[in-house]
This record gives sequence, C-alpha cells and structure tokens, in this order.
Amino acid sequence: MTEHEVSFYVDGDPVPKQSFRVVEKRSGKTHGYADPRVTAWQNAIGTIASTRIDKLFTGKIKVIMEFYLSNNRVVDLDNLCKAVLDGLKGIAFKDDNQVVKLELSKQVDRDDPGVGIFISEVK
Repeated sequence: MTEHEVSFYVDGDPVPKQSFRVVEKRSGKTHGYADPRVTAWQNAIGTIASTRIDKLFTGKIKVIMEFYLSNNRVVDLDNLCKAVLDGLKGIAFKDDNQVVKLELSKQVDRDDPGVGIFISEVK
C-alpha cells in the first residue's frame, strides 16, 4: 500500500445515475429532477466513505470500483460509476477531475450486492 490509499465496501444494490433531467411544471417553469434512489445511494456511499477516509486526496488518484448487482438487469457501468464518484466528492477528493485512472467491473451477487471501492494516489 502507498502512503495514502483506502478501500471499503458499501452494501446495497448499486443505483445508476442517469443524465441530468429537466422537468416542466404545469406553470411552464422547469426544474432539475434528482431521482431519490440515486440521492439515497450517493448518501450511503458518502456516509461509509466518511468513516474510512480521514483526509482528502489532493493530487491525482486511481479509483477501482467493483459492482455487485442483485440481478442480471441491464445497467451501464459508466452510470454506476457516476453515482459513486458524486457520492465521494468532497469526502475522498475535491473534484473527480483528479481521477486519472479508473478501473470498473460488474457482476451478479444476489447475496451481497454493493460496491467495493479502492482509492490510491498516483505519482
């Protein structure tokens, strides 16, 4: 392990984050829509991360995410990743533009869905 790295697991069925949606109200005004399931998943990630991470990564980082889904549903790996990165922002790193290497995988695990996360500095 390098001087600054962390790994942890977040229980729960991973929730993908789709592209930002705008909803029009009857009055004709529009507002952004945040799916409550995505918000809850991001909050769960942030909560667990804050118990495992004692200082922000300030430089370039590598992030590995291993997703374990509860079923064979079709879900884009990049959308799963977006939710995790947004959940980690401000807790693990200042901005996700610090990520210079990203490794993603997904598989089915009906008994223990969640995501394994590993973050390390890149020199």
